[in-house]
Amino acid sequence: MPSPNPLQLLVPERGTSRANTTAGFLNSIRSTPKSGDFTGLVEKNAPASIVISEYKNGQLGRLTDYGTNKFFLQSITENKQERAQILETFGDSVILFFGERTRVYTLNGSILDANQKYFGQVDEVVFNWAAAFRLFYDEHLRGTQLAKDGKVAVLSVNGQVYIGYPLSLSMITDSRNPMLAGFNMSWAVVKQLFLPPSTVVGDSDALKTYLDDIGSLYSTKNSTIMDANKQQEESDLRRSIAQTKSDIQEIIDKISVLEKKRDSGTALDEAEIATLNTLREDRDKKNVELNSLQTKLYTLLGIQ
Repeated sequence: MPSPNPLQLLVPERGTSRANTTAGFLNSIRSTPKSGDFTGLVEKNAPASIVISEYKNGQLGRLTDYGTNKFFLQSITENKQERAQILETFGDSVILFFGERTRVYTLNGSILDANQKYFGQVDEVVFNWAAAFRLFYDEHLRGTQLAKDGKVAVLSVNGQVYIGYPLSLSMITDSRNPMLAGFNMSWAVVKQLFLPPSTVVGDSDALKTYLDDIGSLYSTKNSTIMDANKQQEESDLRRSIAQTKSDIQEIIDKISVLEKKRDSGTALDEAEIATLNTLREDRDKKNVELNSLQTKLYTLLGIQ
């Protein structure tokens, strides 16, 4: 089987499986029409990916047709520095601050670069990812080309979205591991987004709890190290909150069944009416219990 053109890793052919093409991956993350909505890229179990997005007046636009997830990202080094000048005097030193330096992050990883036959297969299987990645960088990804086109690179991995301009790319091939090409990239990052997992998106209570958990880690109202008793109390409260929410939903489902029967024109007998009233009372009591548990949790975490 002849070696494929490297662009085939970026542009699908007819009949090509969606799962095996970058373009298929791009189509899968375009499920939402909103500009700059990268929720679909940042799932914990999703592979790292780089896509090109329109960029104007500091705002992300729609994704282009260029991008790839045909690489293995192994590390990201985030370098954050202040612009400062220290003046030594005969007394106390003077430090002048002038804002933050441009954030330049370093990415390291590997890319398949194999031309092999699988065991038990006759046809040759080509993983021409390294060639495709070089071509992608030269024609679309490098910072100069992005600036000319009015676009920006977007890297998504593990719940993080990094937006910026690649400044350099180094690729290393080693005879001791001929099937992998190592790479090293530096990015000037203009914006970094942290997005919550999709399991809490759309659920206001779950999202608030999630953000509260994150915020409590750096709140000055909390001690840096929580003792074991406090950790156990927090765990117990969260478990009770989850159980109470489940109980409330179960009661609501039972109420809904009886109310639908009544609204359909079927009269409820005395036992069903009594059951409906009891369920409503139980629901109200559970809601009060839930509010009390949540208040205790917020107090424990120092959240107002």
